[in-house]
Amino acid sequence: MNIPQSLSNVLWSEGGVTVEGNNLSLQNSLIYGAKAGYYFDTLKWYNFNLGIETEVFNSQPNSKPQNLTTGGFNFGTQRGVDFRVLNWAPVNIIVRYQAGAFEPYAGVGLGVF
Repeated sequence: MNIPQSLSNVLWSEGGVTVEGNNLSLQNSLIYGAKAGYYFDTLKWYNFNLGIETEVFNSQPNSKPQNLTTGGFNFGTQRGVDFRVLNWAPVNIIVRYQAGAFEPYAGVGLGVF
């Protein structure tokens, strides 16, 4: 479940002119995705195992219908806006500790949003 915070300090800019808008509330949404990885058997050190993974996940925290104010002008109640967030971590380096049924792991990598 994705429970986003409102978009705050909203600025609208066009043709070199920037005006401030009100905060925009976002709806809660489901988040779903997938990950795939591989652990290298040749890269073991005691109970530690090194691997790589990739992951992608998606959510759609659309903005709620709400009152819209921009540059001090009130535009009344506006319909909601579709807003999609796709996150992809192309390569994560993963290390896991093999301790039987419980195998904690940690990873680090870059993400694309």
